[in-house]
Parts: sequence; C-alpha cells; structure tokens
Amino acid sequence: MRSLTLLLTAFLLVGCYATESSADSMLAQRPRLRQPGVRDNFPPHETIVVGGVAREYWLHRPVRGGGGKMPLVIALHGGEGHPLRFAQQTGFNDVADRNGFIVVYPSAGARQWNDGRSTTAGGGDDVAFIRELIDHLVGTAGVDRARVYVTGTSNGGHMTLRLACELSDRIAAFAAVAGSFPTDYMRRCSPKHPVSVMLIHGSEDRFVRWQGGEIPRGRQLGAGGAVEPVPGTVKFLAGHDGCRADPEVEKLPDRDPDDGTSVEVTRYEDCRGGSEVVLVRIIGGGHAWPGARVTSSNRLTGRVSRELDGAAYVWNFFRGRSLADAGAAGK
Repeated sequence: MRSLTLLLTAFLLVGCYATESSADSMLAQRPRLRQPGVRDNFPPHETIVVGGVAREYWLHRPVRGGGGKMPLVIALHGGEGHPLRFAQQTGFNDVADRNGFIVVYPSAGARQWNDGRSTTAGGGDDVAFIRELIDHLVGTAGVDRARVYVTGTSNGGHMTLRLACELSDRIAAFAAVAGSFPTDYMRRCSPKHPVSVMLIHGSEDRFVRWQGGEIPRGRQLGAGGAVEPVPGTVKFLAGHDGCRADPEVEKLPDRDPDDGTSVEVTRYEDCRGGSEVVLVRIIGGGHAWPGARVTSSNRLTGRVSRELDGAAYVWNFFRGRSLADAGAAGK
C-alpha cells in the first residue's frame, strides 16, 4: 500500500518533471481539455520542419484580436509534459483573450527541452526550433516581430533562460518559472543585447532547489544535472545588463492567508537598454506554477501558491516591452 501511495503521488506531478500521459493519449483526450471563458478546444496541432524534423506546436489566437500585428507569447511546458496540459494548467488562453495576444505552445521533441544541461543534450536543436517558429508565425499568423516573449516552467524554465542567452535578438522578454541556469551552461551564456528577465521560484522547491545543486534524476523525477542557485542566476543576469547593484525589494500583500505562501519581489533597475531583472520569491512555495488551475499540491511538488495568477503576472511583465527597447535588431 505504501508503494502504491508513493507511485500515485509521483504521477500527480503536473507539467514539471513527472511523467504525464503519453502524447498520443493526450491527443486522444483533447476534447476534454477545456478552460472556462475561452473556446472549448484547440485546433489540431501544426508542424514546421526544422533540420529535417517535423516539430509540433499548438496555436491560440485571441477571441477578439485588435487590428494589426499582435504580440506573441511562447509557452514552454515542463519536462515530460505536454503543450495542451500546460495550456490548461496556466490559463494563458484566458489572459490572451483579455489582452489581445497570441500564445503558441511548442512541443519538446524528446519530451525534454535541450536546455543546456548535459543530461538533456541528446534532444533536438530547440534553439533553432524556436527561432524558426518565430519566423514562421511572423510570416503566417500576424505576429509583431518586435513583441515576442517566452515563458516556461521547470525544464521549460531552464530552456527560457537558454533562449535569453541565444535569442536576445528575437525575443523581447523572458519569464522562467521554477527554473535556473544549468551550471554547465551558464559560463557559455553571452546575450547579444540586454535582456529583461523575470524568475519566479518557490523557496521550498524540492526539484530545482533555491540553493542550486543536483536535480533529482530517474523515472517520474527529473533529467538530473546541476543548476545554479536562483540568486546567483539573477545576479548573473543583472550583471550582464549593468543594473544598479542595490535592488528594490517589496513584500506583496497576502491575498490568500490559507495557502501557506507569501511573495517577495526583488527588482534590479536602471539597467542598460531599459531592461529589467526581477526575482519573484514564493516564500513557502514548491515546484509549481503559481495559481495553477490544474495541479496537485503534495509532498513532492510542495505548496502551490494562490498569491499570484502566474499567467497574468507574467504578461504584465511582458506588456509594452519590445526589441527596440534593448536596441535589438529583431531581424
């Protein structure tokens, strides 16, 4: 019985490092993946060919888009996750419909993004995938090339940080949730332009630990590899951007006294090119998307904070930023 309980607990991890249903199973369940306030179902997935390999993505267009070209948010699921599950978990479609931007949910080819860890290096060329996906959607979906943003959770959060290093000329701002720099990658990070980055991280994250170190490895756990301490990742980015050394620190009001979490926001400002580096510390929070709509709080994931609507908070960070702000070419 104890073994069965542990197995079921591990299975309930959503969008992080836990094993979810297979991709084929998720596709079969697509009619049941619904979110209130938006169209019931996604259209069928689309593909582009990158390096001779067909890569999948799901696209959500806002119900009421404004005239002209629209911003794009690229949303990266966690390791062993699935784009549709991440869409349901985060509620990004609702936020897109309210604010008039497009969301794309790409699929990691090997169910793990090639995020810079040696343990994920066997995957596809995901930097090339995202680069070509941006160009494709600019050409076919009415995307404003200067207002492209990326966010991701867990393995998708690590990948978001890699993209900050390698695609600062294509992406205007970045938001990594429950992710940090892989130790064997950060020394290779050298963005072409100042990068606006927000990290959201739980102080009690048991997978990508606040203090860094080895990520759990194994079936229904993670891909392994070491990551930098979260404060070290933030200081690296603030140093690259030439931000003022003394950040502003703010404690947010407690919106849900019963969730066992609180939020502290550290802002590094006066950075080059109008960029900004922000650390959102979920005190008491675990390895989870804040405000997740579909998740399970348990001893493996830790607490899910209800202090923030993660998707809305991320969009508010992205809103109004463009490649022109940092002097990026955007070509």
